[in-house]
Amino acid sequence: MSNNQSTKKFQVALSFAGADRGFANKLARWLKKFGLNIFLDSDLLSEVIGEDSSRLREIYGRQSEHVVPIISQHYSQSDHAQVEFEAAVEAEKAGNTKLIPIRLDDTPQFGLRKDKIFVDPADHSIKAIATAIAAKCGVDTTKNLGIHNNKGKAPSLLSAVSRLALGLVAYSRLPFALEDLKQFFPNIDWIKSVKELEEQGHIQIQDKILVANATSTAKVLANEVEKDSFRNKWKEAIEPFRYDMDLALELALIYWDEGDCEKGVQLLVDVANNSDTGYWSKVYISTFETISKNNSWKKLSPSLKIQLLHAHGKCLFQTDEYQKSLSALKRAKSA
Repeated sequence: MSNNQSTKKFQVALSFAGADRGFANKLARWLKKFGLNIFLDSDLLSEVIGEDSSRLREIYGRQSEHVVPIISQHYSQSDHAQVEFEAAVEAEKAGNTKLIPIRLDDTPQFGLRKDKIFVDPADHSIKAIATAIAAKCGVDTTKNLGIHNNKGKAPSLLSAVSRLALGLVAYSRLPFALEDLKQFFPNIDWIKSVKELEEQGHIQIQDKILVANATSTAKVLANEVEKDSFRNKWKEAIEPFRYDMDLALELALIYWDEGDCEKGVQLLVDVANNSDTGYWSKVYISTFETISKNNSWKKLSPSLKIQLLHAHGKCLFQTDEYQKSLSALKRAKSA
């Protein structure tokens, strides 16, 4: 644990522009899942509502152990974000906080030291970034993914509804809050099931995020028939949101789990070709590049290969990688 944690109100404060809130929320989910005490304006609105910039300077200065500025073109144009960044830089110079910058694009950020190592989401998953931040805070993420008060009861002793709830939490690749699960699966009595699961040590709630015990996860997913059922329920729940940038990736993984690689790739291609991927562009670029280099590429139809290369080129163009974009589009034309 960091030496400063006892004197700081927050372990991590996220600084970002409103246009990049989607990325910030996903990062916040993982940080909460790892048990970190973070400042996210939407969660702690009472901290800033009606206050002036001096309150922001306090939060992003002396009250936070680490500040994570999510730098982008939008960030450079946000007055509030710049106030937060300036406060963090001043606090770091005084030895009161540490900056952990994340870059969503190549926009210069005035005041950021040139020798400062930053994180690029194109090279690392959000989970990996959150894991690294947690390590900086002295948090053992492997320990936080488990449950320390497990009473040793097997998932088979649960009621049918609570076992279903546990299976859904265990199967999901993204961290979800209780309110999200209520919306996706309204027929489950989540309040009653969560109470039972918590009492038996199968899950814990970390700042609204439900986290399944690693041992219970392994047990409940060991039954292939049940695992298929959990997957089908997730697929049914999120397919209506198939064009959401984040959930499209989750749904594609479900299709791949089912052995339908082409369907998963087609979904991501459709999302990229028909939407402005914004800050997700680099994630999609990385995904497309991975697909084109592994065995999945061989399984794709010629038509889908062309669509993937076109989508790849479009995402590259949105990140101002014009030469790479042109190369991808030329490759698509000659494919």
